Amino acid sequence: MRYGAIAQLFHWAVVALLVTQFFLANQAAHSKFVVTIDTGSVNSKDKDRDDTLRGADLFDVRRWPQARYVAEKFTHVSGNKSMALGSLTIRDVSRTVSIEFTFEPEASSPASSTNKGSWLIGSAKLKCLEFGVGQGEWRDTQ
Repeated sequence: MRYGAIAQLFHWAVVALLVTQFFLANQAAHSKFVVTIDTGSVNSKDKDRDDTLRGADLFDVRRWPQARYVAEKFTHVSGNKSMALGSLTIRDVSRTVSIEFTFEPEASSPASSTNKGSWLIGSAKLKCLEFGVGQGEWRDTQ
């Protein structure tokens, strides 16, 4: 069974991550993100699609259980919005990726209103094939 939607845009809310260095809103030049993402945390709200995404032809979470984003260049956009420029590595393929994000000090978690803290909330659009996410029958998106 093929899922045509896999080759298209799907939303993946990444909340299971580890940030080892932090963004300093008033010191962007001295900020750095080192973010580790659990690739098995993919959740498109469709179990069958998620199982397929975790498989060997797509994220291959057994072989590459983590993705990594490292950003050292930041630009203030407006208010609490900023842009990070960094390197995203998925399946041992690294590409430069910009992520627009907001810094929310003392906010509720995007996943749970009971977990309060400081949150970086952002998004980016990726072409999965550029990261090797799409092998076998998934390599051809036509």
